[in-house]
Amino acid sequence: MPGWDWRSTTNLPGQIGQLILKPLAYPPGWDAMNHGLLTQNILKSGSTAISSVCTTGSSLTALSCHFYPLGIDVQWAQISRLTGEHVGNAVVFFANGYNGLAIAPAIVHEALGGDHPAFRWIKYDAYDSPNVRFIHDTVHNGAQTLSTYAPQLKDNTISEETINSAGYFLLRQKKYDDAIAVFNRCIELHPNSANAFNNLGETYAETGQTELAIKNYQRALELDPTRNDARAALDKLRSASSKIEAAH
Repeated sequence: MPGWDWRSTTNLPGQIGQLILKPLAYPPGWDAMNHGLLTQNILKSGSTAISSVCTTGSSLTALSCHFYPLGIDVQWAQISRLTGEHVGNAVVFFANGYNGLAIAPAIVHEALGGDHPAFRWIKYDAYDSPNVRFIHDTVHNGAQTLSTYAPQLKDNTISEETINSAGYFLLRQKKYDDAIAVFNRCIELHPNSANAFNNLGETYAETGQTELAIKNYQRALELDPTRNDARAALDKLRSASSKIEAAH
């Protein structure tokens, strides 16, 4: 959208605000139409009063303020005023999986064509980016992806955050050996990653390797003294170790 400063949208609701692209007509789907019509009523009436905005008994789909609070539509109207245009065109889609916004650029390009700076502002990796592919492949194939993606890991194309995320998925799947390998590789590449040490500590704790867990939690706290999660886990492990020693 020419002349639009996307930085002014930092307070937008994530479900819709991130995908405002260009002036929009009535979008398909009851939910999207409801929001679109409510927003238009706010703009036309200059009011957010329910009596002015919400209607019943018309031939149109009922405009519901019961299911959808007006707050989200007020923000749409504010955007319209800021840009000097009525909000008319948008793309709304629902994704029931992790990284749903990863497919947004492809969907919008297919639906509307053209270039949309909003996605660069969001800074969200596309579904076919090295970061997203690494997480996907690691979740399915385990630590062997450390070899497959070795060049991208080394040159930081695949970020520290991504490596930690992939390892944490493995941890949640109880693929402990793979998770340990991923976190250790992250530490090799990013030795000041408090998050990697914390995650490695959590993995060792879950597998009963208390001494290694304590060691890694301690390192996480040395790197980032504000990590209360690491401090709480460390206190818990030390307390349990003390009770075991006292029992013997």
